[in-house]
Amino acid sequence: MGHGLSIQCCQQEQLKRCDGELRTGSPHFHVCDVDKDECLPERVYVASWTESSSAQLVVDDERGEDPRHVREELHMQTLSYSPVKYEECDTIDTARSQERYSNALVHTARMNTRRQLLDRQAWLNSAVQGRYAMLLLNSPEAEAHGAPIWRVPTKYYLDHNHSSLSFSPGGTDGSHLAIMMDAIQGICSLTDSMMLIAQWESHLTDVEKNCGVLLKYRCDDAKASGCSGCEVCFLEESEAAKDMFIHSLTVLWLEKPQPHSAWF
Repeated sequence: MGHGLSIQCCQQEQLKRCDGELRTGSPHFHVCDVDKDECLPERVYVASWTESSSAQLVVDDERGEDPRHVREELHMQTLSYSPVKYEECDTIDTARSQERYSNALVHTARMNTRRQLLDRQAWLNSAVQGRYAMLLLNSPEAEAHGAPIWRVPTKYYLDHNHSSLSFSPGGTDGSHLAIMMDAIQGICSLTDSMMLIAQWESHLTDVEKNCGVLLKYRCDDAKASGCSGCEVCFLEESEAAKDMFIHSLTVLWLEKPQPHSAWF
């Protein structure tokens, strides 16, 4: 089969009525209606026809399995589907997200083993008893001494109902800072606050940066001054303790009823 193969019906005047033409470069097939009497005695059949990229065209006749007649497989190539247009719409149903997902414990996906649950419960028990930390304060007194931050040893407590977090700085007049759980606006690592890191980067060691925690919450002083909220930043004893604090407090915070706007 060194050259192209061409098969044509003998009745040329019937081509317009019964001709089916397949062009794939070479060979060319002109096949008439096999039910018509005017077709060649040696009829040509097209079998195993499917519209796909791997479709095969098998040409055979009624002369039996003659080795001189070679079967040829023609692979058809189809065009990929492309949609006529794309619809631009919001895929998030913000109107009902609070109703649907407020009780979904998606935030505890990483705390699903018994050992991790026990670790979290142990942290809650120790937080009720009180845990030591180091407050980072930004005050005019610290700036007067040539340092933009002031490290103050402190101890924080969770109440028995896990509804508030209190900080009691050591060496002060006994005043303490109490943050209600439903007033918390954000819980993150210190390194997630680009503004504070840019301000304190040269005054904190790499270990302190990795152990820092930032809390944002609503307070009356902020409302009076027109600010969006207050912040408290402190250092945990280790990076692992920081991660446990952030995760455990986030779980408590999400379990408390929140305003609708706090979820978006």
